[in-house]
Amino acid sequence: HYSLIHDFKKYKEAFFKVISQDLSEQELLQLISDNPQLIKFAKEQTEIMKIAAVTKEPSSIAFIEDPSETIQFLAVSKNAYTIKYIKNPTKYVQWYTVVKNPTLIQYIKNPDKIIQMEAVTRDAEAIRFIKNPDKEVQLLAVSRNGDVLQYIENPDEEVKFKAVIKTPRAIRFIQNPSKEIQLA
Repeated sequence: HYSLIHDFKKYKEAFFKVISQDLSEQELLQLISDNPQLIKFAKEQTEIMKIAAVTKEPSSIAFIEDPSETIQFLAVSKNAYTIKYIKNPTKYVQWYTVVKNPTLIQYIKNPDKIIQMEAVTRDAEAIRFIKNPDKEVQLLAVSRNGDVLQYIENPDEEVKFKAVIKTPRAIRFIQNPSKEIQLA
């Protein structure tokens, strides 16, 4: 209990020092290194402050204004889940994230086709997190695991066929399967 109160008092003191703007750059850097979330109160966020914050706590990227690709990459390389705090991740950062964990595509707004293909290549179930995947992405996903058919809205006959060829039990996800699909 004492430790929690002591930590809070230290954080409060650091917070007031940061917002007072009466610190040298080195003092400010030290405070941010100790308490990364304080970067959001820095009058000017320098690159070294951003690196210090993200190195200590990758999720502090949420408080960084317009992070560079380097800062974005540093955050996701330390913890891929921090992609959810990056408003506009670069294509490379998106790609790196889905390579590490394909299901994290759910945190990328409007991933392009290359990112979608990479995600379903690594884990076909990532398709459940892709809004309106095109036919090529659907075909790739079901060719890797036919059971992901259940995550595809209104698949066409070719997608259904490919799903049951790969995984015959995927037929359970098809209402009124055609004769061709039943034979497959």
